[in-house]
Amino acid sequence: MSESVIIHTPLLLILYGLALALNLFDLVKRTGFLLPVLSAFIAVGASALALLSGASLYETGTVLLIFILVNLQPLRRKKK
Repeated sequence: MSESVIIHTPLLLILYGLALALNLFDLVKRTGFLLPVLSAFIAVGASALALLSGASLYETGTVLLIFILVNLQPLRRKKK
């Protein structure tokens, strides 16, 4: 099994954590469109950095899938 680039690179963990924190803060406070867009830019930038650092597409895709699922939560709440 190969080593995980995302787990062993502190900058990537900080960037993905920041993007997730901004996303979760927006879910709680409903701040509009600024925080989700900012967190999406941070997540895409962190993913580009991860791919340039040698992360596999599966590793990067898994993190982005979690990010997208958190982003889709407001749509699920509006249907009730």
